[in-house]
Amino acid sequence: MDSKNITLKDIAKEAGTSVTTVYRVLNNKEGVGDELRQKILKISKELGYTLNYAASSLSKKATNIVVFFPKKDETSRFYTNLIYEGYVKFKEEISGFNITFTEYFYEYEHENLSILLERLFNDKSFKVDGLLIYPMRSRQIINLLNRFAGRGIPIVLIDKDLTEVARLTCVKPNDELAGRLSGELMSKLVHKSGKILIADNDITVLDTDISVHDANSNGFVQMLQSRRNDLTTERIQISYKDNQLYHFMKDRLESDANIVGVYSTTARNTVSVAKAVFHLNLQKKITFIGSEVFDENIRMLENGVIDAIIYKNPFLIGYEALKILFNHVLKGQEAKKQYNITPRIILESNVTVLADSY
Repeated sequence: MDSKNITLKDIAKEAGTSVTTVYRVLNNKEGVGDELRQKILKISKELGYTLNYAASSLSKKATNIVVFFPKKDETSRFYTNLIYEGYVKFKEEISGFNITFTEYFYEYEHENLSILLERLFNDKSFKVDGLLIYPMRSRQIINLLNRFAGRGIPIVLIDKDLTEVARLTCVKPNDELAGRLSGELMSKLVHKSGKILIADNDITVLDTDISVHDANSNGFVQMLQSRRNDLTTERIQISYKDNQLYHFMKDRLESDANIVGVYSTTARNTVSVAKAVFHLNLQKKITFIGSEVFDENIRMLENGVIDAIIYKNPFLIGYEALKILFNHVLKGQEAKKQYNITPRIILESNVTVLADSY
């Protein structure tokens, strides 16, 4: 039988059931027992039936996907803009589907995002079929997102996981691997004993009582200690805002001769640390591993201020996040609880190749 001409009637005949039942199964609707559902799915696959999801979606009411991203600021081009661009890329690829996207852009503040979520939740006239969000991490945000999940709304978290939220999934970097890669690199690049500073302040953490597993820093420390017991570490959790981190790092690097290396876990922190190393002309004395690829980091890598960069592929994070939500909402595909995007090591020899690919 030609798979191109397979109809619901053909599948129903093979399965010994009605066309209506086949329709319900292939459109991921309730009301069909699991045994019969699996039988219908098996038969449709064997017959080579492919559901035209685009045509199917156009015949129904619009699917409403709501998106929350941080507002663009002077630092967002380092990382979050690329996540948004990845999201936009997949959004363009599914433009033929009957999907409405409602986008909210919030300030990096607890109250701002909370107000937007609360307002959306209380708007009974607006149907939410899926929620895509780059979250701030606070108790109130967790509670609000769980209220959406309680309504059966699938939630995909971007970049930052909140395991206390009943989310569909989270698409994020493999932070532990990023830390371990950096730790291994540092152990090979530093040739004397001393102290390594870790600049790992995260502006998305608003409530200190939330359990945030810092896999990146922990992975770095574990790998470094397993290879170099002559190197100690110190975490620096100071904000990049208002040049706080820059001034702190400048003072510490100038006054503490025992510091032999610095690892920055985020793009924003990398800019501040690189500026301090550069202004003190310490690039030959301090081994510095930073995060993410953008113009300033490329220049600092080429100038020898940064020795290596851990690239977490933010574009792919945004792209895959929407893709997974789309496949779940429109196609009924299940999702793992977490998708970890593999980071890459960027050196001077391959940074321009990566930059030119975008």
